[in-house]
Amino acid sequence: MRKVFLAVGVISLSCSVSGYELPSEEELKRLVTQKAAIEMQDLECNTVPKIAEWVMERRQDGISIDDQLQKPLTDTGELKIFAKIERQLVVEAYALPKFETSRDKLFITMEFSTKAFINCKKKGV
Repeated sequence: MRKVFLAVGVISLSCSVSGYELPSEEELKRLVTQKAAIEMQDLECNTVPKIAEWVMERRQDGISIDDQLQKPLTDTGELKIFAKIERQLVVEAYALPKFETSRDKLFITMEFSTKAFINCKKKGV
């Protein structure tokens, strides 16, 4: 029992000697929540350009806007949280021209996907 008190005393002393104040439980919860929100945004911003690429590839392949809106990639499973973003990307993709050459299709798709990622990081999803 005496050893336990001694150990607790040494630990308490070392914390107060260092001058470092540990966070409160509320502060720690706030930090963990903030970290989780950032991780979620990172996950979302890594998924958005993949959806944008898929949308633009279909646009360049001649799929109609109605088909894209009626048969979304994000219709099922984990991707369902991206449905609103996909609809927005479809509208944006169809505001851009359809190209004929493979090179031009690749360039517009890469640009569209990259801009979707950058916009996500700037604004959040």
